[in-house]
Amino acid sequence: MSRRAANRVKSHDGLGRDAIVQAAFELMEKAGFDGFNMRGLAKELGVQAPTIYWHAGDKGEIIRLMAAEIYGEAYESVAETGDWRDWLLSFGRAFRVSLAKRKDSARICVSASQPVEDAPARAEKITKALVEAGLDRNTALSRLAAIMSFTLGLACYEQSEAVRLHLEAMVDFDEVFESGLQALVRGF
Repeated sequence: MSRRAANRVKSHDGLGRDAIVQAAFELMEKAGFDGFNMRGLAKELGVQAPTIYWHAGDKGEIIRLMAAEIYGEAYESVAETGDWRDWLLSFGRAFRVSLAKRKDSARICVSASQPVEDAPARAEKITKALVEAGLDRNTALSRLAAIMSFTLGLACYEQSEAVRLHLEAMVDFDEVFESGLQALVRGF
């Protein structure tokens, strides 16, 4: 659907993507990733499922929008700095905070498919601060991917009740995260 059509529909019934994404997070909090479905989301919003498809697409698109909000919140939380290592440390911490705010957020992020045709523009956008701090784009992407992978992996453990309870008996997640993040960034 074109942006103009989406705006026209939004003005007609007052429902837009932001409201759908927020309701999706609320449903995720109640039902979890495995219980998340379009029928439940429609009920959460007080509409019929086709209304959601009209505004935000299918379940895969909604998961993608949710992941974009999680990542976006982390990016927005990082202050610009001239040092790429400091930026990566700040981003890793901000990403972990963003993930911790939402139930099953790690599963949302690893399940969200991204359009391949958007990859070059997305790469430019997500590496901008690192490139401005002196890294070439490929190196910036590699280092950012390492931080994201580490942070998502630890979040998966933290968000899995069985694994979390087992590991909490042995380690402190905050210490594991900070020492691992420092080792990744300082070791580059």
